[in-house]
Amino acid sequence: MYISTPSPDTVAEAIAQMDLGPGDGIAALLCDEDHQRLDGVIEGLGDVPTIGGVFPAIIADGERKTTGLVLRPLPLGGLGTRMVPLVEGDQPLPEGTVGAMVFVDGLGDGVAGYLRRLFAANGADVTVVGGGAGSLTFERRPAVFTEAGSAIDAAVVACLPETLSLGVGHGWQRFSGPLVATRTDGNTIHELNWRPAAEVYREIVEPDAGVEITIDGFFDVAKGYPFGIVRDGLEDVVRDPIEMGADGSLFCVGDVPANSVLHLLKGTEDSLLAAAEDAAKQSVAPVAAGPVDAFVVDCISRTLYLEDGFDAELTRIEGVLGADRRAVDGVLSLGEISSYGTGFIEFFNKTTVVASAPSRTS
Repeated sequence: MYISTPSPDTVAEAIAQMDLGPGDGIAALLCDEDHQRLDGVIEGLGDVPTIGGVFPAIIADGERKTTGLVLRPLPLGGLGTRMVPLVEGDQPLPEGTVGAMVFVDGLGDGVAGYLRRLFAANGADVTVVGGGAGSLTFERRPAVFTEAGSAIDAAVVACLPETLSLGVGHGWQRFSGPLVATRTDGNTIHELNWRPAAEVYREIVEPDAGVEITIDGFFDVAKGYPFGIVRDGLEDVVRDPIEMGADGSLFCVGDVPANSVLHLLKGTEDSLLAAAEDAAKQSVAPVAAGPVDAFVVDCISRTLYLEDGFDAELTRIEGVLGADRRAVDGVLSLGEISSYGTGFIEFFNKTTVVASAPSRTS
């Protein structure tokens, strides 16, 4: 359910209209443009178990929105929700959990470590989908929340008694490399091939982009030239460089392990749209025939790269789901989370993740 002007009253009224079963909860997806309304949204939730995130933009019934709020029912079956710091230890989920929706502070420290611990504590039998919350201004402020409050450097988790059918694709292709990330610190690449990271990046990208890369204009160019971390047998995991430091470092959304083998990537509108469509096909294929509920996690920087073409991406995803799909909701995120493939919970950038399940309503 989409609310154009969220307030305590409009949120409470919307929840009252939902057909929530005993023990069910809600996913609350708020646009960053309405961040000042966050406290009111939390007030309106009452005591309904909720996981929420503040995102650069959201998807409401197949349409991109830059303001407003989506409330999406979650079949928790009494398993509940939780908020934990990203630096927390092991995170075993309640017995009976076979699926999970996870929102993390996308600019927070420790995202990769938290997801590793979540996987170690629960294994590959729990399918996971989610995304990184936060602002395109890169300002650090509360980005995830529950009905009890909001936080930074935290994750919120909804525990689901039903598995999720997942699909993942990005469409970015290798352009230059390989490179070795010879010195890193979490999300920051200090050196590539034993040289300042920004110096190497400029040497490769500037001739192809035809512009000089500056600190202030870095993101405008870099949105078309991400890194890809090599994963044997799978697509490269994309890392989105979003800031260049005065010291020659590059700050990415998501960690880059030391000594990772990287390629610089490029994409075209056709390759990105095809990858999103394929992700939807992967997601829907195992789901029984009939109405499908779909949740899409798509990277905000894909939107910025595709510009008007992003609407075509949503159209392709909807086309795969078919005319009897109930709704396509989702978020445009700072990093995408999925356990698709090996079962390991990965934090992606510039990627489309689609989670599907048989619709609970007709």
